[in-house]
Amino acid sequence: HEHFLNTYTSLAPSERINSSNDSVINRLRHQVYIDDLNLFGTDESEVRHAQDAYIRAIESVGLIVKPSKIVRPTAEGVECVGLEVHGREHTVGVSAAKLEKLRRDTLLLLESGSCTGTDLSRVVGRWTWACLACRPVLSVFNAVYRFIECADGRVFEIWNSVRRELRVVMGLSPL
Repeated sequence: HEHFLNTYTSLAPSERINSSNDSVINRLRHQVYIDDLNLFGTDESEVRHAQDAYIRAIESVGLIVKPSKIVRPTAEGVECVGLEVHGREHTVGVSAAKLEKLRRDTLLLLESGSCTGTDLSRVVGRWTWACLACRPVLSVFNAVYRFIECADGRVFEIWNSVRRELRVVMGLSPL
């Protein structure tokens, strides 16, 4: 995808948001994740022009952009690779609706009283993704990993230390 961008579009590698470049959005920037392209900028018409040019370039080589994946430029919240990027509020994180569902699912798991390591792993995996927007929150987890390893596919009563860690991450989730 990056080769395509470098070859067929005006989206320069120096304006790509990655670990090697700055992440300041004071000009048209873009982010690539596998076959997804996210465009960021402060000028809606410039972003729209870049998006249209990208779509034309894709089509010129016989590829298709799924219409359901096209989101026209907006400063409202837009999901980008699973995280909501909100231009007006200047926030990046899991959408409130997804976060609330994760909180509910975690509470259901805790209320059940027991689970397998695999069950807990699914919930902790979703929390891990949510915490990537605020990585220090990941420091909450310790006992959950040990439980997942010990229980594996067997049903264990949920340890108090696991309950505590899941309650803490739920409490930190608005951050």
